[in-house]
Formats: sequence, C-alpha cells, structure tokens
Amino acid sequence: MVTILAGLTASLAIATPAADQSAATPRKGPLRIVCLGDSITEGYGLVDAEGKQAMNKLGYPAKLGAVLGTQAVVYVYGAGGTTYFRQAVHSFEKTAWMAYLNIWKPNVVTLAFGTNCSNDNTWPKLFAQYPADVKWLIEEVRKLCPGVEIYLCLPPPAYSDKWGINEKTIQNSVIPALKKIAEEEHLNTIDLHTALSNHPELFFDTIHPNEDGMRLIAKTIADRLYETRKDLVRPVATP
Repeated sequence: MVTILAGLTASLAIATPAADQSAATPRKGPLRIVCLGDSITEGYGLVDAEGKQAMNKLGYPAKLGAVLGTQAVVYVYGAGGTTYFRQAVHSFEKTAWMAYLNIWKPNVVTLAFGTNCSNDNTWPKLFAQYPADVKWLIEEVRKLCPGVEIYLCLPPPAYSDKWGINEKTIQNSVIPALKKIAEEEHLNTIDLHTALSNHPELFFDTIHPNEDGMRLIAKTIADRLYETRKDLVRPVATP
C-alpha cells in the first residue's frame, strides 16, 4: 500500500525549521521522511468509526506527519507479510519500494521490519542470512538516496503466535541482531518494542496495533527524531 502524507499543522505550535545539520547538503523545504515496512507500517486492519478502511488516515505515518507538522512531509510504503530476508517468499526486496524511493528522494528513512522475520517457518531456516540481508537493504537505500539518514525500528511485541509469529524470537534473536547491525552500520534505532510492551490493549488482533497503538508508535518515532536531528524542533505545547 502506497500513500503520500503531507505534514499537518494540527493544533500544535510549530517552530520554524533550522538549517539541516544532518544531510550532506543544505535542504530546501520540509524534511522528507519515508517509512518502509510490513503490514504494521501499511496500517493493516485500521477502520474508521463507520467501519471503512482508513489505513491512510489512522496509520502511524499519518500520525507522525501530524506530530511533525510543517517541518516534514511523510511518505509510506508498507507491504503486508514482508521481511528483510531476501530468500523469503514475502521478501521486501521483491516489492516496488525502489521505484517510490527514487521519486521521493527522502532525507530520512525508517525501516520497520522484524515481526514476520520471527515466523517459525522462516527464522529457523534463514536466520544465518539475517545480518547480510538487513545490510543489503540499508546499502540499497543509501545508494538510491545519498546522504540519507536511516533508522532501524525494533519491532513491537507480539501478543500471540498468530501467523507463526514468535515473540521469544523477536526478543531473543531479532532485536539483538538489529541492535548489532545498527551499531556496525552507525545507525540510530527506534525502540518500538519497549514502547508497546505491557500494552496488549493497543493491538486489535494481538499482532497489529489499533489507532491508539499507532499513535504511540508515531510519538516514539517523533521523539527519537527530535533527539537525534538538529533540523527538527520539538513544538511547544500551547497553554
């Protein structure tokens, strides 16, 4: 699912963006952020009050755009069931993500995979390739978007073994591997696992976050961006 989400002013007081201290060259206009990921990034299962599909409006990329306001434009490409594994049936490599990244030319890319990587039919067979496959995607993003800053998201918790997803594998294997890769590649991580732990009420089917869960994901990403980028200014809450 592909959507283009413009930054929204919402009801926040937005400060004027400072000069971009993170990109290789000075940036003109708002920060361009692309969220790449699986069905959680896609907004699987989100519906509005009338029961109509509303992944574009209720997913965390839309809410991230609302939080960051005019400082950023947020784009999203999420593909359900996908993983970092290049040999997996639902490999993210096999989707059309490169074409969209080529058009959007982001300054920032968040990579949010790992839930499907933990699958009991996938991880035991392919885990040895995990570091190389994650690094392949990182390198491809860098080639397409020179100067881009990449953030690795640690996947949220799974509150059941639905679809073969394994929370123990997420905790004990996927997350440690991603942390090590981030260190080796000099990337920041965004810890969605800790943020959503002990909150099963934020998941409508034990795997996919509901709107409140998406709101917390957006806040967690925004907080990390504010912490690590000099060209984003945290808005001052109005009294």
